Amino acid sequence: MSGQFQPRSRIGTQSLQEHLRSPCGLSEKQLSEITQLVKVAEDDLDGYHAEILRLKARIVYLKSEHDRLVDHKSTLSSLLSPIHRLPNEIMIRIFTFSCDQNTLGHSKQSHTLDVSAVCSRWRALTLSCSELWATFSIILPPIVNERHDPQLLEYVLDIFLERSKHQLLTISIDANGSSEHPLLHKVMQTSPRWRDLTL
Repeated sequence: MSGQFQPRSRIGTQSLQEHLRSPCGLSEKQLSEITQLVKVAEDDLDGYHAEILRLKARIVYLKSEHDRLVDHKSTLSSLLSPIHRLPNEIMIRIFTFSCDQNTLGHSKQSHTLDVSAVCSRWRALTLSCSELWATFSIILPPIVNERHDPQLLEYVLDIFLERSKHQLLTISIDANGSSEHPLLHKVMQTSPRWRDLTL
């Protein structure tokens, strides 16, 4: 192959064995020849090193392309799933039954948020159905709780209030005995939209 590394050193030649077994010292000519052979060997070692680096880079590239193809095949295969043949109306009905539990708070799950993060189609469907975002529970940890991130909880609450649009809200609040939590004021501001409020 043109440009492929071709080593010039000949390993284990008869002349080398003769030099090693010679009972006499080496002549100037032989020393010059051996010096030249050492230079050729050094050049070949540099060539091997460069070839090894080239092949390693090639392996990294092939591994990357292999992994990309695996992901591509997985994506294609997922499109063959029966769920992709369901009409949007049926999908929304399924979401309505499966997303009835939305608990906002530390280490809690929101089924609607989880579903909306699956893929672009599911996200579009959940955003188009404001009813999915209109029912939720809020667990307010004590304000002194170091593990509590009030900004994150407020951010998630804002998502539900925004995406529920003008739907009437069904809210359950566990304030952990505190009536001074700052998020309570935000919830109270939504009172005109309350369908049901449980404290």
